[in-house]
Amino acid sequence: PASQGVLWHSVTGYPDTILDKNVMEAASEVNHMAEKVESDMDGASSYASVLALWDGSEHSLNIGSMLMQAHVQFDLMHDFRMDAERMGRYPVMLIPSGFLSSIPENERKMISEYAENGGHIICEENDLDVLADFADFLGIKPEAKMSEYLTAAYLRFEDKWAGEGIGCDKMAFRGHMAYCRLSTGKAIATLIPPFAPLEVVGKPPERASIAVPHTDIPLLCENRFGKGSVYLMPFCLDELFSVYHLVQHVEFLENIIRHAGGMVVESSAPRNVQITCYQTESSILIHLVNEVGERPLMDTIRLSEIPVTIRIPAGKKAVRVRAVISGEKLDFSSADDSITIVLPSLGIWEMLAIDFE
Repeated sequence: PASQGVLWHSVTGYPDTILDKNVMEAASEVNHMAEKVESDMDGASSYASVLALWDGSEHSLNIGSMLMQAHVQFDLMHDFRMDAERMGRYPVMLIPSGFLSSIPENERKMISEYAENGGHIICEENDLDVLADFADFLGIKPEAKMSEYLTAAYLRFEDKWAGEGIGCDKMAFRGHMAYCRLSTGKAIATLIPPFAPLEVVGKPPERASIAVPHTDIPLLCENRFGKGSVYLMPFCLDELFSVYHLVQHVEFLENIIRHAGGMVVESSAPRNVQITCYQTESSILIHLVNEVGERPLMDTIRLSEIPVTIRIPAGKKAVRVRAVISGEKLDFSSADDSITIVLPSLGIWEMLAIDFE
C-alpha cells in the first residue's frame, strides 16, 4: 500500500485459505505482537489532549501529518458530528484553514463558547470574510487585506516561547497571508517582508540583505477570550509544511500547542516514529511504531535509546513500566507531574505500559 499497491488478504484467520504465502510472515509477526498487547488494551480510551476539527480537506490532512510528526496526542471531530460536550473534554482545539467558512451559525457559536468556558483554540485562516465575522473572537479588527504571494519573507518571533528550539529569532515564510490589525490580541510573531523579488536576489549582492527587519504585522496573535484563549495564524501553516517539509514549521506548531497546555508527550524520537497513547483506570499505554526510512519501507531501521516523557494524571503514581511486546521491565524517573522512560531499542512496534498504584 505504501507504493500505491492494494493488499488483498483473508479475514478468516485460517492460513490455509491464503494462497499467496508472501504475506504470511509479516502478518504472523504483527499478529503475535497484537496478541501480546491485547489484554492491556482491553477497555482503553484515548489519552489525547488536542481536538483537531476535521472536514477531509487537504488542510486537515496536512495538519494531521504535522501533529503526528510533533508527537501530539490528538483526536478528530468531523464537521458533521460537532458535539459541545465532547469538545469540553479537551484543553486545546485546532481548526484548519477553511473549516470555519463551511459550518452553520450554531456550530460557530459552539466554538466560541468552548473558548469562553476555558478552552484554547489554535486557528489558521486567511479568508477575509471569515476573519471579519470572527474579528472580536480572534482579537483583530474586521478590516483585513489579502497579500500578494510573498517570497523571501520571514516570520519573526516576538515572544521567546514561540521560537523555542528553533535556534533563531525567525523562520522561513512564504505564501499568501491576511494583513490584519490587532484590537484586543497580542502579536506573538510578526512578518519580516520580502527583502527582494526572487528574480533579482543577488543582483547586486547587497539586495540579499534584509531591508526591513521588523514590522507590527501579525503572523501569530494571542487573544484572551472569556476564560480561554485564541491563537490566530492569518496564513496557511499547513501549506508551508506540505510544500517545503521544514522541521521549523512543525516545531512552531508544537510550541503553540505546548504553550496552550496541549502537550502530554515529549520525545526526541525521530519524527517518523508514531507515538500514540491510551489510558485505562490502572495504566497509561504508549504505542511506538517505527516508520523511519524512505517509502516504501523495505527494511526496518532499528532505533536505540528513545526517551519518552509523559504527563501523569493528577492523583496517580507510577510504580512500574513494562515494554509489553519485548517483555522487558524498564527503569523510569519521576519529576513533578510526569515521568521519563528511555526505551533501549525499537524495531517495528513496542508498547510501553505505565502501571499505577
